[in-house]
Amino acid sequence: MIYWLQEATEAGAQGAASSWPSAILSGGVVGAVVGLVGVLIGQYLAQRRHSQSLQQAAELEAQRAHEAALQNFF
Repeated sequence: MIYWLQEATEAGAQGAASSWPSAILSGGVVGAVVGLVGVLIGQYLAQRRHSQSLQQAAELEAQRAHEAALQNFF
């Protein structure tokens, strides 16, 4: 029984030692995925902000044109 426990402990230690590279690799993959998602969200928000500013500029220009037309009319 003691021999079996000793072998199981050694096998667990070897399994733990061999699982470190996979743990580091999976941590790196998870970090890369989180970073990529962050970059994609940032790009989406920047594009959305840019399109909103273009829309606001167009609305402001239309309002100015309307005001100029009213001034010319009067």
